[in-house]
Amino acid sequence: MKPQIIQKHIIPSILWFVFLFLAARILDQIMHDSGYVWVGRYLGIPGTIFIVLSFIYSLRKKKVFTAGKLKYHLKFHEWMAWIGSLMILVHAGIHLHAFYPWMALASMLIVIISGFVGGYLQKIAQSRLAESRDKLFQAGMDENMIDETLYIDSLATDFMKKWRSVHLTIASFFTSLSLFHIISVAWYMVK
Repeated sequence: MKPQIIQKHIIPSILWFVFLFLAARILDQIMHDSGYVWVGRYLGIPGTIFIVLSFIYSLRKKKVFTAGKLKYHLKFHEWMAWIGSLMILVHAGIHLHAFYPWMALASMLIVIISGFVGGYLQKIAQSRLAESRDKLFQAGMDENMIDETLYIDSLATDFMKKWRSVHLTIASFFTSLSLFHIISVAWYMVK
């Protein structure tokens, strides 16, 4: 694996993931130390809203609307999901006393990991295909020969594009568990 790939993709992803947990732990500790533990209970609501807002990227990707560049929507998706996840982690703290909140939190973490890993693998596949295509073109091959030579690589790249469907499926599972958690909390608050 190339050092530039590790520096550009892997290390930042790992650092952002670790920073997410450290930030959640620090915020949780600050709230405990200052007597504002109750704030964490309500961070689930804005955290959920931020995560829902992150789906604007998916709508743009599916061309439900066409305003704005896709790369800016992707950055918006990443930031909204990260901030929302931070709020939900602080909301959860170490105070989970039921099965569904634990499952929702675990599925949220899997969604985050699948976003980091899938995005990384897709960039690698696309980069390698483009690099191979350039080398073969410089070697004097015509487009048809390049396409034949890189057929398997292009299939792998197309397969990596499908990771989004897995990411979206896990996100849907997380959404379902979160909704169940929200409804059950609301149900018990009314009683």
